[in-house]
Amino acid sequence: MGYLRAHDLVGRARAEVDRLARETGETTQFCLLHERKYAIAYMSPGQRPFRISSEVGMQIPLPWTASGACCSPTIRMIRAMIPADDLDPPRGSPQTIDEFVAAVATARKEGFCITSIDPYTHCVAAPIKDQNGDGNSLLRCAS
Repeated sequence: MGYLRAHDLVGRARAEVDRLARETGETTQFCLLHERKYAIAYMSPGQRPFRISSEVGMQIPLPWTASGACCSPTIRMIRAMIPADDLDPPRGSPQTIDEFVAAVATARKEGFCITSIDPYTHCVAAPIKDQNGDGNSLLRCAS
């Protein structure tokens, strides 16, 4: 967290996360890839009475979230870095590595990912890219 506080991009991300949370009323997070998981680097809670949130610093398996589908490693790297246990979420149906790779390919093509937790709860994520459209920097996803 100390590293993240020292970089300008993190400060910009915090401002954007806060703006999105205010504008949409939804919980908004700034996430990054860390040790084969996605980690929540910053979160701004939404204003609705029922909201989904996770603690800052929490690491979640990539296949469990919309943010995970927006990660930018190569397909070969994704296949190598996802343990079998990460394909079995706590709620919902397990998926295969091929299904997750297909979700990553779709997210790359569309520029975002939407996942449904239940009929009333959805998560939206989009990769953070630099001015050249490169998403391979340290900071990966926002949801």
